Amino acid sequence: MVWITVNAKKGMRDNLIKILDEPFGHAFTVKQKGCERLERSIDQQNPNCLLLTELWTSRDDWDTYFDLGQKVRDQNGFNKRLGEQLEQDGIQIVFSDLDEVPFPD
Repeated sequence: MVWITVNAKKGMRDNLIKILDEPFGHAFTVKQKGCERLERSIDQQNPNCLLLTELWTSRDDWDTYFDLGQKVRDQNGFNKRLGEQLEQDGIQIVFSDLDEVPFPD
């Protein structure tokens, strides 16, 4: 699992969402090998904060995606437009191992 917290500048959340909805945003991510799920939610206590939850087959798949994404998104200006919407240090990424909890019968 990858947990990504994205903090938009005050009043810029809707612009941030529009950028993430562009072809090189979430659509690019979900097309990558190993991406099994991507969910986006808005923090109820901080409306300028987006929470992204991604499920990947492996950390190697995510690392490959991230390296490719950085190159492609730098070249086409996506990262620049995204960065303009963010607070300083506006993205935090946390990795965790999925530990499924069994449900009783």
